[in-house]
Amino acid sequence: MSLTAEVMYRTVIDGDAKTVRNRIGPDGEAIPRVKQLLGQGRYLEELTARDRGQASALWTALMPTSDGT
Repeated sequence: MSLTAEVMYRTVIDGDAKTVRNRIGPDGEAIPRVKQLLGQGRYLEELTARDRGQASALWTALMPTSDGT
């Protein structure tokens, strides 16, 4: 919870009105990298498949799990 509060605080005071999202947690660093590797369209396809419980081996290899692995 303190990590979330810290990120929210930095978001408010950083003066960057263009950034609308600040990710936290194990996937916070992975999301931009995976988007860059796959492209926006493929990223969204993989994300949607994951949400349906059909994550590909590629997604599983690139994205950390909630336990940080």
